[in-house]
Amino acid sequence: MSTGGPDCWRRCPRRGGCARFWALTPLAEPGLRRGLLDSEQRAALSDENGALMPLSITMLHTEWGRAHAGATWDIAAFLQRGAVPRPAGVLDIQEVPEGRATPERLHRIVDELERVGPVPFDPAATARLAEATGLDRAAAVLLMAGLPHIKDDGHNFLPPGTRKALGVKVAEAKAARDTLRRLPEAARLELYDAALPDDPAGLWDPTVMAERLARAWKEAAARP
Repeated sequence: MSTGGPDCWRRCPRRGGCARFWALTPLAEPGLRRGLLDSEQRAALSDENGALMPLSITMLHTEWGRAHAGATWDIAAFLQRGAVPRPAGVLDIQEVPEGRATPERLHRIVDELERVGPVPFDPAATARLAEATGLDRAAAVLLMAGLPHIKDDGHNFLPPGTRKALGVKVAEAKAARDTLRRLPEAARLELYDAALPDDPAGLWDPTVMAERLARAWKEAAARP
């Protein structure tokens, strides 16, 4: 990691440092595979050429990890690139989809964020999204806001400041989260990937994003 790494992470919440950092790493490159393995086999991930990249996260509580929970109680994740053997203890391995969040586009998004600031919440655009998708207002709000804390299972999962800014109550937010989580995690990622405009400036146009999210939601919901 470069000496700019820690500062990048400190600036992350304010200026898109995480996205900028991500764009500079192999994580944004094409040709990656992701995998799960028994964490007791973590030593198998060492590779002098950097072709195997262990991720210091536990995957047991993700949708992907839960699908393999019967094999082991502790599941670790890794990324793999290049023609290297499958590591010992592997539970699953699959290609990482090559979406629209390329390094170039990530840099352009962060440039725009630094130029104009965060995207403001627009109730009118959210209402249009709700009308176009058939979602209730709270679900449309969370979808428009990027599904904040969507993986949190708690009843009161949104921080008070976030709920106030979005104008949703605890019960409304919980019901909306449960509705949106009926769409699998991978499908939710594909939804936002499809909604990403070619010109990153479109992210700051609530009307454009409401239309693109509505189209992507209906396409995702129509898949078997």
